[in-house]
Amino acid sequence: MLVNGLRDQGMLGQASYRLRGPLHARLQKWCGVTDLHSRQKWNIVWPKLALLPQSGLSVLDAGCGDGVWSFEMAARRPSWRIWGIDLDAKRIAKAQADGARLGISNAKFTVADFLQFEPPEPVDLVLSIASAHYLAQAGRGPELLARFARWLRPGGTLILYGPRHLPESPAVAWLPKLSGEWGFTERQLVEWTGQAGLCGCLVEPAVGRMGTFAKQLAIWSGTSLSSRAATYPLTYVLDWLDRKAGAAYGKSSAWCVTTQRSPEVNG
Repeated sequence: MLVNGLRDQGMLGQASYRLRGPLHARLQKWCGVTDLHSRQKWNIVWPKLALLPQSGLSVLDAGCGDGVWSFEMAARRPSWRIWGIDLDAKRIAKAQADGARLGISNAKFTVADFLQFEPPEPVDLVLSIASAHYLAQAGRGPELLARFARWLRPGGTLILYGPRHLPESPAVAWLPKLSGEWGFTERQLVEWTGQAGLCGCLVEPAVGRMGTFAKQLAIWSGTSLSSRAATYPLTYVLDWLDRKAGAAYGKSSAWCVTTQRSPEVNG
């Protein structure tokens, strides 16, 4: 199935490959972004986004960075209205410039603090990809989830992807630790979403043992092109096997949360 010239289930980066140099652009067009961590997030979350209505959806991409996810959604769903927000002004400026270069008209970007931002009207979907745990680590988790809920229209959906509490992760002890020393427990996510007036909370493990091993190998390889090239085949296979295992992997290094704002909640 083609959507606006893209394979609907294709890899992250198909919408933005033209921003790269010629050789890198060709690679990204056919294989997606090479960053393992970004691919893992996309492979978990995009199937959930693909189930949502294909037209008329308003989306708030909370912690959009330089807009790669916003571009991907905007290209695959031309009738969605995407609004990306991030506290990093440089990354927002890049997203604005790149969006204009790509000719994407249904995504806009704004510098904003999560705890101060208010959209002009409620949205159908709030998407938080590895952006919520920073404030949660600072003790603002319940406040942030309440803010996410306020942004949603009644019945609207929140999809949140974030790291799992580190001691619960199946990380290999002799490899580098996963980025960050803090993550969510399932209990926290269920409690905080409930306190925020969100209901039907589904907390799913994401990135199992083999995928976590792949993440640690990718961290170990560092930024050296030769090291990354040497470990890439192994991390790719491990990640593929992890996705094939699916929900059977039990312990994980990340969570994916899907929940809705209660239709009865007001204001």
